[in-house]
Amino acid sequence: MKIRKAEPRDAEQIAAILKELGWFHSANRVPMEELSARVEKTLEETRDEKQSLTLVAEDEPGQVAAFICAHRTAAIFLSGPELYISALYVRQDARGKGIGGALLEAMREYAGQTGCARLMALNSSERDSSERRFFEKHGFVKRSKIENYILRLT
Repeated sequence: MKIRKAEPRDAEQIAAILKELGWFHSANRVPMEELSARVEKTLEETRDEKQSLTLVAEDEPGQVAAFICAHRTAAIFLSGPELYISALYVRQDARGKGIGGALLEAMREYAGQTGCARLMALNSSERDSSERRFFEKHGFVKRSKIENYILRLT
């Protein structure tokens, strides 16, 4: 397995992972070409490693098995910024091989190198990763009193 920074050329394989999961209405309702273009645009816009980072794990050369995206955000109540993991997804056939954990560890290293005070991740309680306590197994503490809200703008 090789972990590396995501490149725009990875967009189609990342989009395929999102389509395979079928969890996101915004990804499911558009053709693969449009989703790939969205992913490519996002990868191009987030190339500044000081603010965000997307990594991919290849299980074979050129074959993206998983990806993780994270973004630094100011946290005036902490001793440094917070690194928010916005996505961590593994292809169905690549699960159970430690790939997600390896990506999480790579992001932990990046957070430390860039002075972040903590890592934060949101996870759906309806996902098998929640059932398997994936984040807790990697040292994360579940916050029971936090609510999460979104306001759709597009």
